Amino acid sequence: MATLAKKVWRDTNMLAYRGNGGIKPYGIEHIAKVIKTEKRQAYNFVEKMIRLGMMAKVKVETDGRQETHYYLSPIHFCSTNRINLNLYLLFREQLDAVLPDWVKIEFMKKKNESEANE
Repeated sequence: MATLAKKVWRDTNMLAYRGNGGIKPYGIEHIAKVIKTEKRQAYNFVEKMIRLGMMAKVKVETDGRQETHYYLSPIHFCSTNRINLNLYLLFREQLDAVLPDWVKIEFMKKKNESEANE
């Protein structure tokens, strides 16, 4: 995980790199190269980390194509001193066990505000 943590894009906790045309998410092939394993082993590793709550997998549609984004849990690695709403919602189950109630309330207020603005 420490090797992957070096590949996090800024304050998003998303595994990504700067490629042609902007920021590109790391796929299983890229993760396999980083952790120096075969693609199948990397897939099994990522799936296990998702089951353990150490990573999250999000499918995003951009420009008519679907991408898979992988995020690291802010409990185990945080690229900034604050957690944004998206990270909180991705890892809510794990974070609720360690965050104080007032923080959870603030995040839920932000979530309700963002839903009202849509």
